[in-house]
Amino acid sequence: MFMLIFWTGCYSLLSVTRQVTGETEIFCSSEPVVSFCGSSIVLQCHLEPQQDATDNTVKWTQQSDVVHVRKGGKDIPGEQMERFEGRTSLISEGLHKGNLSLQLSSLKLSDSGRYKCSFQVGSVEKSCYVALSVRTNDLDLTKPLPHLIGRVIGVIIGAVFVLIAGLVYCKRRRNRHEAVLQRL
Repeated sequence: MFMLIFWTGCYSLLSVTRQVTGETEIFCSSEPVVSFCGSSIVLQCHLEPQQDATDNTVKWTQQSDVVHVRKGGKDIPGEQMERFEGRTSLISEGLHKGNLSLQLSSLKLSDSGRYKCSFQVGSVEKSCYVALSVRTNDLDLTKPLPHLIGRVIGVIIGAVFVLIAGLVYCKRRRNRHEAVLQRL
């Protein structure tokens, strides 16, 4: 019984030590995120093994621009660049499980780029990167698209060809029918 309690205590101590000594790793989505202007996205970032990140420092940046900062359990909007104000958030329920993902809404073309997710415990900082590509909504049928015009012209030419071939076939058949009637 004593050995079981001893080993359980040692395992608990090792588990706590592992998290405190910095063996926690941070991971971002390896695939680039692609979205459109005006939409909302989530840039994925999480800790492994899972640990509560509620009271730690979580910082998202795009190059040197601060996108979102959370310290000591509170968002710090004063450190955020003006162009991101009111458009970012962390999933607060997810922080308890090591989910550091960033929600970014009302996307703009200028939001495209490489984002850095940083997690800091004391003086130890770990980070990872995720790419975001924001595109315009090019599917505006009021503007002629070159490939769409080419397809439409191709369909029209094909339809005209089929129509002419059908008319020629009908005319030949009619001529044969008239020739047969004249022989009688």
